[in-house]
Amino acid sequence: LGITLQRLGNLDGARESYGRALALAPDYPDFLCNVASVLELQGDLDAALAHYQKALELDPERPEAAGSIGSILLAMGELEEGLVMERRGFGVVRFDVQKGVSIV
Repeated sequence: LGITLQRLGNLDGARESYGRALALAPDYPDFLCNVASVLELQGDLDAALAHYQKALELDPERPEAAGSIGSILLAMGELEEGLVMERRGFGVVRFDVQKGVSIV
């Protein structure tokens, strides 16, 4: 339900749905990433970052969490750590001064 609500743009409903799932299984990385994605879309980067970091701690082989952490860190101005995490999550990262960060 949360995924459908998120795709329809109902972020509050998606967050509520994901939150219910997370309450049942607070250490399940998929649920943590789902909540984090909505928080990120809603602009709550600190909370999103915390959820992605917990998901990555629980499952270190989760590239989408690492990449999302990198994207958030870049948005927060943490360029060096952000690029490292994006590379870990998404592959090779190339920095182009004129265009910004590009993922190759």
